[in-house]
Amino acid sequence: MAGHLPHYAVTFGGFIGLTTFLPSYYYDQFGVGKIQAGQLTMLAAQGAALRIFGGWISDHWGGINTLTAVCSSSLSRWCCADWQKTPWC
Repeated sequence: MAGHLPHYAVTFGGFIGLTTFLPSYYYDQFGVGKIQAGQLTMLAAQGAALRIFGGWISDHWGGINTLTAVCSSSLSRWCCADWQKTPWC
């Protein structure tokens, strides 16, 4: 079980960290009001509904296989995002 803790930290911990961070980010970076920042975060937090679908996939594919697919997908997306040319880098 302890060997799979990093996978769980990336999937669930990342989601919790993101939804905790987003209101401050919207408020500071985009200058929206605090109420609107909360509303925008709720749009992003609707991804929690996808956890039900993820549980269903996990039941059919197996938990480790699903986590491996999710982490592989996340890693490839992070790498692609890292290679993007942006005006602020």
